[in-house]
Amino acid sequence: MAKIIKRLGPSLGFLEEVRKHLARMPTIDPYTRTLLITGFPNVGKSSFINQITNANVEVFFHFLNISLI
Repeated sequence: MAKIIKRLGPSLGFLEEVRKHLARMPTIDPYTRTLLITGFPNVGKSSFINQITNANVEVFFHFLNISLI
């Protein structure tokens, strides 16, 4: 059993980090209507919201967007 735990150590450590990250994320109430607008940078999410609402959502231009895991 100890051999298995030792072999899975790095994976278990990664899962623990993911668990900590997910615990910090806000929750979504399943009984409230919620709309998520998601997508890659610079695909028009803010422009879309500006067009369908009277909001003036700030538009950010990302020339370089790199995420390292």
